[in-house]
Amino acid sequence: MTTLFYKRKKFRTVSFDIKSLSEITFSTYQSLHSFYKTFENKEDYFTYFKTNGIETIVLDEAHHLKNAWWKCLYDLKQSSLYTIVALTATPPYDSDRSEITKYFQLCGDIDDEIATPDLVKEQNLCPHQDYVYLSKPSDIEINYIVNFRKEIAVFIDELKKDEIFKLFLQNHRFYKDPSTSIDELYGNPEFFSEIIIFLKSTREIIPFEKIQILGFEKEADVEIPPLTNDWVELLMPLLTPYMNYNILPQRNHILK
Repeated sequence: MTTLFYKRKKFRTVSFDIKSLSEITFSTYQSLHSFYKTFENKEDYFTYFKTNGIETIVLDEAHHLKNAWWKCLYDLKQSSLYTIVALTATPPYDSDRSEITKYFQLCGDIDDEIATPDLVKEQNLCPHQDYVYLSKPSDIEINYIVNFRKEIAVFIDELKKDEIFKLFLQNHRFYKDPSTSIDELYGNPEFFSEIIIFLKSTREIIPFEKIQILGFEKEADVEIPPLTNDWVELLMPLLTPYMNYNILPQRNHILK
């Protein structure tokens, strides 16, 4: 049982279900966004929190709140005078201007910063020093690296031409009917995005309703990135069993 303390009194009225609020309710941003999408009328969404007496919203790892998950919280903030406490160790300064703007619209200006030496002093962080040793590959090693990268490129090209694998992705529950796996999908949005990106790279026309579940409100806002090796790597949970039973057994070593 989780035990918390409030005004020096122990209490246990804690909920981990956004649909069943308590004095303190814990929720992932994915779950809140999913809950937000169930309301056809935003006023009903706002009323839900007001009638349950929610006054303070604590946002942990707030730097994630710059895209789809930002919307449900920003609308909630605009609807009433909530106290917003945003916590992050890495403000999204490396994001584009629109994302940074969204972040500060929701979280507000930075009120306080804790310096790294202070965290080390309080023993919240362990002092360390990175050690990097650089070495130049030999000619044999360079040839191996180049050849391996060529094999990866050929493998991806062949995979994109494989109609069975394409059908395999089209019938994945995330893509076939995203609404039936919302919680799981929001728990792994990168994997769902990779399915979209891969199918798009095969010139598949992606219906907007498939992408809309990620938080996009207008089709014009959608810009599907090109397929890269990093995106293909996210398909590994599907690729490994598929390779074992279907295609290109001579290239299984690429997945190892």
